Amino acid sequence: MSPSALLLLAVLAPVDASPPARAVSYDTLTVAQCAELAARNAPEVLSARAEARAAAYDSSAVAANGRPGLALAVGGLVAPEGFYDPVVTNLGEYHAKVVLDWPLADGGARRRARRSAALIAQGSRLDAATAARDATLRAIAVALDLVRADELRALHVDAESWLDDLGLLVESGVRSGRRGRADAVRVALEHDAAEAAELTTEGARGALARELAGLVGRAGDTPLAVRVPGAEVAGPPEPADSVALLARMEASPDVRRALTEAALLRVAVEDARSKRALEVGIVADAGLWGADLSHAVPPDLASSHPGATFGDRLRRDLGASIALEFRRPLTDPARGASILARGATLEAAQWRRSALIAGHRRAALDLIERGRTASAQLALAQASTERAEENVLRLRSLYAGGGVGLLELLDARRQLDDARTRLADARFEAHRAHFETEAL
Repeated sequence: MSPSALLLLAVLAPVDASPPARAVSYDTLTVAQCAELAARNAPEVLSARAEARAAAYDSSAVAANGRPGLALAVGGLVAPEGFYDPVVTNLGEYHAKVVLDWPLADGGARRRARRSAALIAQGSRLDAATAARDATLRAIAVALDLVRADELRALHVDAESWLDDLGLLVESGVRSGRRGRADAVRVALEHDAAEAAELTTEGARGALARELAGLVGRAGDTPLAVRVPGAEVAGPPEPADSVALLARMEASPDVRRALTEAALLRVAVEDARSKRALEVGIVADAGLWGADLSHAVPPDLASSHPGATFGDRLRRDLGASIALEFRRPLTDPARGASILARGATLEAAQWRRSALIAGHRRAALDLIERGRTASAQLALAQASTERAEENVLRLRSLYAGGGVGLLELLDARRQLDDARTRLADARFEAHRAHFETEAL
């Protein structure tokens, strides 16, 4: 096969965006797999889920605050005879009782505490969902950026190969005296520029691969590659896709988180209004409670029951008691200002929620428009690339026959490289709009 035919095949061959063949074995993932793994394994997601578990446990703990509390109370005071006033000290005192504390009415404080804890747990779950969504979107962007880096790297390698072939032709002309040495130097400089661009792209690709590995939960030194998405995902969004996206955006985790925040602030308003509520509680105990630790058998028991033993003393000290307690604050100077402050905070949260919903709606419309624009740009870039390829082939033939100069041919080749770069960028934007629409 002639060199011209080989060159024609090289130029017309489709660009392979997959990593070039190497000794390294790549772990190849699809964009959808990257998004799914990041939603599960990204460090921010794991942290948010741990916070959600902690909030759920706290909510379970607070949920039991309406039940009676039991405690073991044990204590003793020794005051030997002759020290202090015996009327006050009673020669010491001891107790060993099981105490039951049961608040009967508290103005709804415990109910509000349970409600607040449940809302905090719900908010933490929504925070985890938001973290998973954000990690998904970041993984999509990085994965597609990695695809684009591989495509650009392949373009640079193709440019180097094309310039190598051109260099052979120029050197042949220089040796025959038909071309000057300046042409050979010009081709060598163009080759150096293409090689430098490849090295830059290789460095950027490494950084992207390491970031993607961290997002999907792989080791940082794992060689990663992303499979090129099919052409079918680069089309413009359908009207049904737009309607569904708007609905999903208005019910996104951070919008629901704003609702939870508003509900939590309503509890705070209710709490501020209930500062002067009546509190009623029962305190009951059963066990041992006695005085005079200076004698095994107190003198009063010995005088009334001659021959009484220590066991008789314990039986006398054994008993139970119950108390009903009422409490209601008469004044609370800060109550009015607290109610107004909590109400203003609730109003601010409601405004934030309205702004968040409006922002999400704009973002959805922007994303739909991005998809349409990217699809149109992709079609334009494909047409431009085809024209640039035909132009390079035509000028390459003319240059071989002496019909055009080297600078004109190299300029056509740079136009082709620019067109292919725009095609890679347009493909990236079209794919990103598609995957983000599915992820949101």
